[in-house]
Order: sequence, then structure tokens, then C-alpha cells
Amino acid sequence: MKAAAFGALQNLVTGSPVAFRHLAQGPVAEKVVLLTEAQLKSLPHAAVGDGCRLLTLLCSGPRSHVRRVADAQALPLAMEILKRLEVHPQVAPAAVVLLGVLCEAVDPQPGLLELCAGPAKQFSKQIRDELGWARAPVASAVLALLPEG
Repeated sequence: MKAAAFGALQNLVTGSPVAFRHLAQGPVAEKVVLLTEAQLKSLPHAAVGDGCRLLTLLCSGPRSHVRRVADAQALPLAMEILKRLEVHPQVAPAAVVLLGVLCEAVDPQPGLLELCAGPAKQFSKQIRDELGWARAPVASAVLALLPEG
């Protein structure tokens, strides 16, 4: 159910600038964080990656959009996702990209780069693919973790 909701919202965000503006300026980020936290506690975990992708999309546009997603506590959520699911190939890359986008706009928390380092090496191709979801700048420190190639 959550995966379907995330998918529908992703379609709205990517398909309509008017819908995106409305969603990005409303309380949607808080709801997505809550739904993603709930999904993290149950199976399957693929919807957790969808939640990260949606939060990454909501960071597009002015810095106020990134700030709104950060204020919704997406940074601690993404760090928790990496701690629990760092070996999950559908989730860890999406969480790394979300962290990269958030760290470009807010001060990174201690240990964040170390947390991203393992998945960056293990899933570098998937992370490069996930970067397509980022329509906001990604922190160079996170991008530097990706091996050449």
C-alpha cells in the first residue's frame, strides 16, 4: 500500500510542476517520513527506497524545499535506514542519494560520511543510477565516496 502511495506521489511530482509546487510547499515531507519510518519496521523494505526517492524529489527547486524535507527529520531517517539496511541493493543507494542532497543544504551529522562509505563502494553503479532522482545538488563529499568508473 505504501509503495503504491509513494509511486502515485512520485508520478505527481515528476509529471506536473503545479502538483510538485503544491506538494513541496505543504506538509507532504512529514507524512512521507512517517510512512517511511513505519515501513522500515515491517517487510518488504522496497517501499523504504521509494520513500527515499520521493523525499529526494521533494528537495527539487529552491533551498526552502530542501529545508522543509530536512525539517521533517529526513536526515536522521536516512541515517537510520543506512544503519539497518546498508546491504539492501534497492534501499541503500536511494538513502545515500537522499543524504547527499540533504547534506548539500544542511550541516551533515557526525559519522554520516562513514555511514555512506560502505554502500558507496558496494553499490556505486546503483547509486549513480539513483542520482537521476536528484534534481537538487548532491554534496561533493558524498559523491567523492563513489569509486571511479
